[in-house]
Amino acid sequence: MICPGLINTNIVCDGRTCLPEDGVANRCAVEKFFKDYGRSPEKVAKAVLKAVRKNKSVVPVGFEAWIQWFLKRISQRGYNLSCNLSARLLE
Repeated sequence: MICPGLINTNIVCDGRTCLPEDGVANRCAVEKFFKDYGRSPEKVAKAVLKAVRKNKSVVPVGFEAWIQWFLKRISQRGYNLSCNLSARLLE
């Protein structure tokens, strides 16, 4: 299982979303966040190839993916809270 975390691709810009009236500002913030903090698709692809070579079953790619993966393993409730907090920060 690949846990890619944030990947800087055009899906954030080109994808369809259902946004509230002030959604344009939110969309711009999300696009900027992914551009600033997202990994390149090439980096994720390298991690996938490395996982296949080493026969790894779980491969978080990036710092935030590792944090989320460990948090989910330790506490499902903590993981859910962190997801909700992340969503609020992007509002």
